[in-house]
Amino acid sequence: MGSARSVLSRSSVRRSALVAVLGVASLAVWQGVAGAGALHRAMAEKGKVPIEQGNGNCGDSEGDPVIGQVTIQARKKKITVDWKMKTGDAKKKYTIELWNYSPCFEIAVLGTASTDKHGQGGKSFEYKPSVMPDAVFTDSVDSLGGSDSLAVTL
Repeated sequence: MGSARSVLSRSSVRRSALVAVLGVASLAVWQGVAGAGALHRAMAEKGKVPIEQGNGNCGDSEGDPVIGQVTIQARKKKITVDWKMKTGDAKKKYTIELWNYSPCFEIAVLGTASTDKHGQGGKSFEYKPSVMPDAVFTDSVDSLGGSDSLAVTL
């Protein structure tokens, strides 16, 4: 009766294959996260970060399409934000919010900015926090939802 033995062997092979697949998938996810972190740090050092369409991941990249960029800098006890939409929705009004990176919470609504018929627009904002945060990001909110920038270390 070799059938019990062959069932056991097939079960062991399936289990080994599943473990191998899960291991490769875990490695791929880890490398993706590590790569996103490296990209995040490289861009954050310059203060210029992308705005990702539909991103709601509290300042971390989701790999969503880039629709604009924001430059965030701290100078003389104030935060300056230069917001530029490149391929946003046409003729949309965005509410620009400033968020703390970690823990993730809204700091302030900076104001509104609009795009033209090509989905392009830009505006600068200034905010004076009572306490300077360590890292921040923006959320560009329109009627369809938000699009986070990546976080910037101040």
